Formats: sequence, structure tokens, C-alpha cells
Amino acid sequence: MNTVSLHNLARKLPVVRSATFTSPPYHVGSVLENRLGLQVCRVISKQIVKYFRPKFLTEEIKQFVEVLERDGVLVMENFLDSEQFDKVRAEFEKANEGISLTAYKNAENAKLYRTQLQVSNSPELFPSIRNNFQENPFLEQIASEVISRRITNKPNILLDTYQNLNDNGIDNDIENILHADLHTPTVKMFFYLNKVDETNGAFIYAKGSHKLTAARLLHEYELSIREAKLNQGLPIPESQQAKRGNQIRNIISPKNWRRMNVQETQICVEPNTLVITNNMGFHRRGEFTGSEPRKALLINYRNAEKSFW
Repeated sequence: MNTVSLHNLARKLPVVRSATFTSPPYHVGSVLENRLGLQVCRVISKQIVKYFRPKFLTEEIKQFVEVLERDGVLVMENFLDSEQFDKVRAEFEKANEGISLTAYKNAENAKLYRTQLQVSNSPELFPSIRNNFQENPFLEQIASEVISRRITNKPNILLDTYQNLNDNGIDNDIENILHADLHTPTVKMFFYLNKVDETNGAFIYAKGSHKLTAARLLHEYELSIREAKLNQGLPIPESQQAKRGNQIRNIISPKNWRRMNVQETQICVEPNTLVITNNMGFHRRGEFTGSEPRKALLINYRNAEKSFW
């Protein structure tokens, strides 16, 4: 066996493999590794490490963190004063001038269309957005407490617009299937610039599903095996998958749904509302049955969580 082959083999080993990731992926490993409990070990080890990390709780954020610990999701209405909200909205609208929406995931005959702009690509265009969200110490402290890790990297911020432009199109939104983002606490925030309800993709969250329980561990175990099979091109039961366009996503099995007592809550909001979520919990984007767009900032702290190293 030559040096290159040995190097490639080493990169596939647990622990060593994690050195190749800047942030932990939800699932890794082969079917055999996950049958032997790789994902369960990853979940439990992350929880143990989190327990021993420093805490960042202060009186200023205590009431908000308590809601996040209980529900996994926090809604903050009228987050900005009117002057700052107008500035943020103006930056959003100006950046989107002349930009056409394109089919989500480039699906043919699509129903859902999107534009998505990165603040980091032109930071000089977004002083108010950066000041109120990317460089906001209050939000940084909340995120730090949820993941028990000091935030050292500024969150990624996306300017998102979603809209139903074809009532007769196929459902191409893979994100409207209930799922978790990660096997350990991870924070996302959504700041809404227009009214969002059941007709234009209001966020859906299963409150309490961010907590680690025996039922959640069993779900993680079964899901990891199916995910490994999909990654290796192996079939999984039709009843345990959902399709949107040409994409497939593993779903929570009916028995695990009952075991975990998953109950969805749709979060309809007015403009100038900030929704903070721990996306270890189950969530999804709501359906778009009307023609109104959904305009929001996505503030993503995923890059704050690290792999083993």
C-alpha cells in the first residue's frame, strides 16, 4: 500500500476524519460504523463536552435564554426601533433592485423561487444590517450561551427572498420537510422584513425537540444508518423518505415521531420580528400557498460550532 493510500485511509478514521471539517457535519461514516453506534457516540460526546464548557449567562439575557432552553425557539417582536428598522429594510431592498428570482434548487417547472445575497460579499453596502445583527453583542451572547462556546467568528448573514411564482409547479422545497440541522445545539436567527403567515412560508418548529432524550438518541441511531445508505447509493424504505423535485430527504419515522411526541408550531410574524432557534430541534419552512413573498435576514451561527479538533 503506497503513502497516498495510507493517507486516504487515515482520513476516513473516526476522530482523524473530523480534522477535515471546519464545522461538524450532521452525519458521517459508513453504514457499518453507524450500525455500531457512531452517531450515538457523536451525540453523547458533544453533550458531555458542552456540559463542561464555560457559561455566558447574564441577567440581560437570562429571560431569553430560559425560553430557548424550554422551547428551543424564541420570538422577539419589534426587535429594532422604527428608525433602525427602516434603515435595515432600505439596505435589503436596494441590494435586491434589478435581481430576478430563480427556481429554488434550479428545479424545472418549479413552484418556489428565491434570491439569496451574502452580506460578506459587499459588506460596505450593509452598515445597518452588520451593526444590528452581525456585530450585535446581545445576540452574540445569546448564541454563545446556547452552544456554550464563545463566538469568535461573526455569523454569516443572507438576504433571503422566497416566493411562489407558479401555483401549478412542482413542490421543489426540500426544506419544508421536518428535520434537524445538527446533532448538537446550533443557532439560527431569522429577521423578518414583511408579514409572514401560513400562506408564505412561516417558520415551523417542534417546541422542546431540541432536548436530548432516549427517544431522540434512538431516532439519531436509525436516521444515521439510513443516511449512510443514501450516501452509498443504497435504497431505504419509501415510507422513511420524502421527495421534493429530484431531491430525497430522510424523515422521522412514524414510530419515532410518536416516541418523541413531535408537535409542530407555525410561527406567524409581523415585520420587524426576530426569531431565534436552536436548530438541533426539528423545524421546517412552511408552504407557499399564496403569492406574497417572504423577505428575511438569515443570521447563521453554524460556523461557531467546531469539529472534534
